[in-house]
Amino acid sequence: TAGGPAAFAPTEAAAAVRIEKLAAATPAVTLSAAVADALRLLAAAELERRELYVFTDCSRGAWEGAAPLDLAKAQPGTAALFVDVGAAAPQNFAIELRLGSFSENIDGQLGRGTTGGLGQPGDVTGLSDAVDVATSGDHACALRRDGSAECWGDNASGQVGDGGTVDTSVPVPVVGLIDGASIDVGSSSSCAVLAAGTSACWGDGGTGRLGNGSLVNATPPTAVLNLTGITSIAAGENHTCALLDTGAASCWGQNGTGALGNGTLTLATSPGASVSGLVGATALLGSLDFSCAVVASGTTSCWGRNDGGALGDGTVQNRPVPVP
Repeated sequence: TAGGPAAFAPTEAAAAVRIEKLAAATPAVTLSAAVADALRLLAAAELERRELYVFTDCSRGAWEGAAPLDLAKAQPGTAALFVDVGAAAPQNFAIELRLGSFSENIDGQLGRGTTGGLGQPGDVTGLSDAVDVATSGDHACALRRDGSAECWGDNASGQVGDGGTVDTSVPVPVVGLIDGASIDVGSSSSCAVLAAGTSACWGDGGTGRLGNGSLVNATPPTAVLNLTGITSIAAGENHTCALLDTGAASCWGQNGTGALGNGTLTLATSPGASVSGLVGATALLGSLDFSCAVVASGTTSCWGRNDGGALGDGTVQNRPVPVP
C-alpha cells in the first residue's frame, strides 16, 4: 500500500483462529532454505512493500543453516516477521523480538532519532518493554508494559499525544495515559483501550473520529464518549470502531460510504448505534473508509467503501451494513 506500512494491532482471538487451522507437515527443505527462497522471490518482485510471514515452532533442528536475523539482513527491502507457534520438542527456544523499523522516514516515523530513508532495520530509540505497537504511514505508537504509551513521527494534528504539534523522530510519552491495555493508530489519529474498558483518542478530529463529540483536533488524549466494555479498538482512515465484550461493535466518524455500519450515511462525532446485525465479533480492522470483523465462527463481515471490491462480497457497491 502506498504511503507507508499498514497499521497493525495484535489481536489474540483472531490469531488463535488462524493458527488453529495450521496443519503440521514434514517440509521438503529446511526452514532456512525455504525462507531464503521466499526472500529472493520477494526481492525480484516489483512491489512497493515486501513482507514475509514465517510460522515456525522455532526448534533448533528446523533451521540447519543461516540464522533468521542473518537471512532478513540479506534482503533489507523486505520485512521478515517470525511467529512462534510452539513445539512439543524439548529443544524449543524463543526468538528475541525487538521493535524495529526501516524504509521511509520523512517525519521521523521510524523512531530512530533521525529523518530520511533508512534501508536497514534498526531498533526504535529507547523502547525495550513494548507490548503492543501500531503504525500508520506517518506516525507510530507503542504501549509499554506499565500501561503507558509513547508515540513518534508526524504530529501536525497532535496524533503523537504529547500536548504539542511538532514532529518527533524519537518516542515521547502520551500525556496522561497510564493504564492502556491496547493501542491503534489511524492516518492522523491514535486511540488506546484503557484497563477499565473505556477508550481515549487524540489527534485529528476533523471527521469526528476521536469520538469525543467534537470536530476539533485533540492533544493530549480525550475520552471516547458513551462507551464501556471495550476490548479492542480499530482506527481507520477517517473513522474509528470499537469491539465490545458483548461481541457487538460501535463506530464513529466519517460515514459517507457507510463506514460506521449502522445503516446510515450520517457522520457521528461519538459512538451511537451499534454496527447493524454484528454479533459474536472477536476482532476488528479499520481501513480506508471501510471496516471488517472476524466473528466467532471464523467467518468475516465487512462494511463501508467498496469501490475497489475491498469488502469481498463480489460487488463494488458501498455497504452501510455488514456483508459476509
